[in-house]
Amino acid sequence: MTAHSEVGDLYQRLVHNDKLYSSVNYTRSKQHTNHHVSFRHPVYTYCIILGLLNLKPPCSCSLPVSQHCKCLFKSVVIVKAMVPSRRVLFKDVDFNICSKCIVGINETNNVVALHPSQIERKCICLTLENKTYFCPLPYRIYGD
Repeated sequence: MTAHSEVGDLYQRLVHNDKLYSSVNYTRSKQHTNHHVSFRHPVYTYCIILGLLNLKPPCSCSLPVSQHCKCLFKSVVIVKAMVPSRRVLFKDVDFNICSKCIVGINETNNVVALHPSQIERKCICLTLENKTYFCPLPYRIYGD
């Protein structure tokens, strides 16, 4: 049986499908937060990006810095999962309609690893009266 070791680097930003995402700990940009996202997962729908882990399997490169390596990487996005709540931001009782584009969110302590292709959309995070809401952004209104 052969043991395989992989070397990894943790990054605070990533670009996937021409969109920039950053981790919750990325502090260089004070004007933009790109760490609230929706994603495809069997259990969770929303998350906060904690970081991007690039794993590099053993390769023939002799480069000391793995980011310059031309060998195949395995990218894993580490996220803190969030779950939608039944909380509604706005409800009109006369017409019996409510806002569905803004979703109430509850934090979990669950950390999930996912492939970058599972990220669906960036979200705006709103806090009102100690309650958190996510609003997924339509892709046509922003670009990186």
